[in-house]
Amino acid sequence: MPVKRGIGLSYDKVAPIYDNTRDFYEKGYAGKRERELLRPFLHTKYVVLDLACGTGRLLPFLAKSSSEVIGLDISSGMLAVSKRKSRGFQNVHLVRGDAENLPFNKEIFDVVTCSRAFKFFPNPLKSLTEARRCLKLRARYALSLETSDPFWLKIALQIGLPSKSARWEWRYRKNEVLRLFKRADFKIVFSRCLIYFGRSVYELADKLRLPYLHKLLNLIDTHSTIGRNILIIGEKNI
Repeated sequence: MPVKRGIGLSYDKVAPIYDNTRDFYEKGYAGKRERELLRPFLHTKYVVLDLACGTGRLLPFLAKSSSEVIGLDISSGMLAVSKRKSRGFQNVHLVRGDAENLPFNKEIFDVVTCSRAFKFFPNPLKSLTEARRCLKLRARYALSLETSDPFWLKIALQIGLPSKSARWEWRYRKNEVLRLFKRADFKIVFSRCLIYFGRSVYELADKLRLPYLHKLLNLIDTHSTIGRNILIIGEKNI
């Protein structure tokens, strides 16, 4: 609990400015691509749980694509921003809670999403088994996260880049996450690269207004099995 309490308090402090440097993952290329990959797995009749929803980056999208959406986060400060961002969507409900100890009954959700927050869970397997408990039979968990799979990122980590304070973001390999899903009794139904390179590459393409570079980046992302960010979707087995 001290670790989780510390995470919550730290994000309470940064919540008002958190979105200032994260447009790439909300309104930019990465956010658009994530929503495109998620869309086929959503339905207007579904009840969706967005784990560690943060400032509500996915909430408006999920609200338009689903029947009811629950956004859960451990930080009250982040939920305050989520509340403002989802204002106008009466089917969005916010709950302060712990992703490893969900305050919900079993088998009530059609989809669970978790975007770029898996690294914050001290007990990732427990977070997966808790999500599974709350999912209906054959329902799905969509997880997007950073990985250390790309060769260029492996080299950067080997030589001490990025800084030690940021390296924990890339501590997972794709196969490690797949094994965690299987240990939690999920069947993998989808595994795809979100973005292969760092955000600066895509932002440079925007700045230079090079449409062919954008097409090349999209081609690489679409055909890669690994990436700097990936999306994995597991289905609840019997």
